[in-house]
Amino acid sequence: MSQMMVIESFRHSKDGTQTVQDIQNALHVAQPTASGLVKRMEKKGLLKQVDSKDKREKVISLTEEGHAAITNAKKGMISTESILLASLNEEEIKQFHSLLDKVWNSLDDLKKDR
Repeated sequence: MSQMMVIESFRHSKDGTQTVQDIQNALHVAQPTASGLVKRMEKKGLLKQVDSKDKREKVISLTEEGHAAITNAKKGMISTESILLASLNEEEIKQFHSLLDKVWNSLDDLKKDR
């Protein structure tokens, strides 16, 4: 689950790269935890290190396999969402999505305040 959260965090990066600190902040975990996740994901071929102007900072991006993982995750999420929302009518689904947007925005605001 944590690895999917890391992959998902790349959707919000402007240039398709992130630092370990970015991942640490996105997942609200300690630096050693974020570093360990990145190392494991590099070994699996999901992430790769890219050149950085600041050599003190490890900049990473998704590999082709990482992008494929996003695609597969989206398919799974769409399928799961369809099952979960099957009992709701169209108006209830709109309300649900609106509430989710508010929750995500609140989470983003929380991250900015840290």
